Amino acid sequence: MNIAECLDTSKVNDLPILSAKEARMLTEKYMEETIASQLGEIGAKIAYAAKNGKKSVTLEGTLNKLIAKASLINSPITMEMAEKAINDVVTQKEKVLSIELIQETISKYFNITVNDLKGIKRSADVTFPRQIAMYLCRSVAGQPLTVIGAKFGKRDHTTVLHACNKIENEVKENPSTKRIVDSVKNLLTSDK
Repeated sequence: MNIAECLDTSKVNDLPILSAKEARMLTEKYMEETIASQLGEIGAKIAYAAKNGKKSVTLEGTLNKLIAKASLINSPITMEMAEKAINDVVTQKEKVLSIELIQETISKYFNITVNDLKGIKRSADVTFPRQIAMYLCRSVAGQPLTVIGAKFGKRDHTTVLHACNKIENEVKENPSTKRIVDSVKNLLTSDK
């Protein structure tokens, strides 16, 4: 079976039902370089998604949804349909939160510099935003304490742990802190 047969929904009833292993193998086959030549720009996007950590299961699911949608509306898969499906996969990958993005967002929110967050200042106007940033790096981005510490001026992991615990308690006890943290989380996770 080649990609043209998969994408031609006029033959959807003739397509064999694939086991998960067969579908995965078929998807992995399309993640190779030949997919770019067979699908042009869409193939390049699939290859991009594959190279940037998208599991074959995710791409397999995307391909299955695309085929199912086309069969439901009884039309062939168009480049627009394929592009939208692949863009959804690629966009999900690009929404991954980095420590740098969190630092930039916090610095803008509190009107301080990223260097302040990484620096040695201990004044409340810098310490509180730094602690929130560390907390978000841990809770939202899922970064390890040692990595967070390294990105915040080579701080020890216990310093990061203290910041995370402090903000976690503040969120529970202080509605103002909860509003700030929720507001920054919304800024980080909203579509731009």
